[in-house]
Amino acid sequence: MAGPADAADVRKCIGKGGNSYVSGACPPGMREAWVRQVVAEAAPAVDARTGRTRADRAATRSGKKAGGGHARQRRSSAQAPADRACEAAKRRRAEVRDRDWYTLTYEQLGALDRRVERACR
Repeated sequence: MAGPADAADVRKCIGKGGNSYVSGACPPGMREAWVRQVVAEAAPAVDARTGRTRADRAATRSGKKAGGGHARQRRSSAQAPADRACEAAKRRRAEVRDRDWYTLTYEQLGALDRRVERACR
């Protein structure tokens, strides 16, 4: 059973050199984008039928392309295609991060940020 010592905060820090995810204060020269409180799980739950953990399933889901499996949204003619792509990438990142933030690795979080960066250039 997890006790109070197993709770922590994870912070996303943004700076000129890139993003980092830390458990303490953001380093000098970086700003804090968000904070999430996490509580350690006792052990990963394994699906007896497939032998996959929640983390494995989350990694598989977050590795899919941004448009995969989602219904198309009505496009606004007033908005440029590049702006729509940027906004869609930001929405997808927020959706994945909010849904799977507890199971995402630092590499997966960074990949989400890089996709947004590429779409918003």
